[in-house]
Amino acid sequence: MRISVIIPFFNAAHTVERTLASVQHQSSPASEIIVVDDGSDLGDLRFLESISDLYRFRIIRTPNRGVAAARNTGARAAAGELLSFLDADDLWDPKYLELLG
Repeated sequence: MRISVIIPFFNAAHTVERTLASVQHQSSPASEIIVVDDGSDLGDLRFLESISDLYRFRIIRTPNRGVAAARNTGARAAAGELLSFLDADDLWDPKYLELLG
């Protein structure tokens, strides 16, 4: 089953790398990771862009409209059969996606 992971991001450069690592270290990999930048400051956006190849995710940039709008934007862009949402300062157990799918 294809699972899309959607991560809303707003000025979270200090936490997002650990979040992305927790997605990358899943026992069952995600089909895609979409990070929706919700109008972050330029420095945070540049950091996000600098790690996109390392953690293999797609960035969608939007003006700041809040976390719900960022989640909805990611959901509309997702190709997976299942959608899983993760905030940019949260971590998953390594078996989370395996148990979800």
